[in-house]
Amino acid sequence: MTTRVLLPSLLLVFGAWVQPSQAAMTPKQQETVRAEVSRAVKAFIAACEQVDVARALAFEADVPEFLYADADGSMYEYPGFRELVTRSFAASSSQKVITRREKILVLAPDLVLYAWNGALEMTPKGGTTVHVEPYSLTLLMRKVAGAWRITYQHESGQVPPGGSPAPTAPKE
Repeated sequence: MTTRVLLPSLLLVFGAWVQPSQAAMTPKQQETVRAEVSRAVKAFIAACEQVDVARALAFEADVPEFLYADADGSMYEYPGFRELVTRSFAASSSQKVITRREKILVLAPDLVLYAWNGALEMTPKGGTTVHVEPYSLTLLMRKVAGAWRITYQHESGQVPPGGSPAPTAPKE
């Protein structure tokens, strides 16, 4: 089974497993969590649009269970992911994130599944802007030391003919 099917399926099973925790939360508590996560994701997107690697990586949790699944099916633990993002941002002069839809599923008071869909425009230094649409992002976010952090991230997008909009890290 491909990682494009396997990983989202595993997240859905995980979501069903922790669903009872959601029932223990009031609708107001769930809405508070959604608002906190929405603000965190908006700040994460702003850091990405400003091509600020340090600020963007601050939203990722450097924890042993961190996992990033790239659109090409590659998977990275935090060190490889950090290298990939650093190289990608260094090669970019600008990024624009266009939100079409988002869904925030509260799994527990400190655990959220976030799904986003839209488009991404990246302009490499000295290059032509690449428009990737549809572009989707799935995040598993956990509250770590009082702040919402990404512990799992999966990106998928329809890269236009001609290749990837950003450099990739060496395969692990």
